[in-house]
Amino acid sequence: MAYALPECTPEEIHRLGRSVRRTFFSALVDRTVTPEEMRHQLLSLIQGWPATVRQQARLERPKVKR
Repeated sequence: MAYALPECTPEEIHRLGRSVRRTFFSALVDRTVTPEEMRHQLLSLIQGWPATVRQQARLERPKVKR
């Protein structure tokens, strides 16, 4: 995944990997999930990840006036 998302840090890549694994596991447990739904969930997760990570980073960092 680091090759696909070079702008992400190793920690961000690790968190994305965990999210992908959770999605796979959920699909294994929930037998009603179709292959199309699974593809859509994974694609949404990966495509939305860089924007989500950057948004979280902005929220987590307080602005310091100098």
